[in-house]
Amino acid sequence: DWIRSTYGVTYVDVVTHPGLDGAVAERTVLSVRDSLDVSMQAHDSRLVIVAGHHDCAGNPVSDADHRAHVAQASKRVRGWAQGADVVGVFVSADGSVAPI
Repeated sequence: DWIRSTYGVTYVDVVTHPGLDGAVAERTVLSVRDSLDVSMQAHDSRLVIVAGHHDCAGNPVSDADHRAHVAQASKRVRGWAQGADVVGVFVSADGSVAPI
């Protein structure tokens, strides 16, 4: 809903992986890259949101480390998603969304 209202899009493809921000920041996760390619090629997606969130079981690190992982992962995804806008965000414990 946040993406729809903030960016005025109708449809959102979701690519997920446990602890995605940390996983992509620290290594290439081919399934994520492949899913992103499908979204961009088949649906002409041109906006990619890389999100991390408070209290993530898949990447159990501090909020500060999550923000750093989101920034690193966003940089990597920019290399994968040529021609797309890549935005990193962190979702806090209260549900608020902040750009990284």
